[in-house]
Amino acid sequence: MSQPIADYYAKEMKEEWRDTAALVFDTAGCQAASIHVYGDATYYRFFTEAIRPRLRLLEIPEGEFKDLSREPATSCPILLWVVGASWNADKIRAELGLSDNSFGVADFYEAFVVFRNPPYT
Repeated sequence: MSQPIADYYAKEMKEEWRDTAALVFDTAGCQAASIHVYGDATYYRFFTEAIRPRLRLLEIPEGEFKDLSREPATSCPILLWVVGASWNADKIRAELGLSDNSFGVADFYEAFVVFRNPPYT
């Protein structure tokens, strides 16, 4: 028995997890880095553990924010990985303590990755 067509198009797709994880995997310098994630790190770990077991995911609990402006520079340019929160660039800058020219955002459907602008190290 098949499902009604309206249900098929209303089902939530989780491509935002796969797409952002692929970006994290493909980013040079991030093979064994520490990356902040927003929300429960267990979900992020599900997509990274098999491919990048040495990747450290630093959880920022949902509803809380952390000043990432003072994070030490590393070889990994990724500051934050977020899935399921809809923020715009102004909110990201304000909540994370970043200046306009210090970061870039890779935007996905219901997800984004925040990068530190060069130089990384």
